[in-house]
Amino acid sequence: MVAGVGVDIISVARVRSMLERRGARAMYRLFSPGEVAEAGTGVMAYERLASRWAAKEAVLKSLGSGLWQVPLRDIVVTKGQDGRPEVSLQGKAQERATCLGVTGIQVSMSHEHEYAVAFAVALKGDD
Repeated sequence: MVAGVGVDIISVARVRSMLERRGARAMYRLFSPGEVAEAGTGVMAYERLASRWAAKEAVLKSLGSGLWQVPLRDIVVTKGQDGRPEVSLQGKAQERATCLGVTGIQVSMSHEHEYAVAFAVALKGDD
């Protein structure tokens, strides 16, 4: 059963500018070391990080939570063995999901030069 849905779109240039201005400290406040490693280096890294940022915000929306009520770092988006994105929750994000009876989250992400987009579905029960 669907507990909530969320969608987000973000400018890759905005993410790049913020991360370049604020450096590694900001990077690791938003992303886990695994997310940073999967993003790699170079221009495409910013597209990958932006898509993860959009996914994190979409997950927040699917949980009915506003931005900054739950730290983005509490939502980790990595590539699964089959290539699909996987979401794991910790801290306040996990607490919120537990309160709602959420047992899993499915997410889809995409990026294309200027923008990254993500859609998340929070699931209850055996779905």
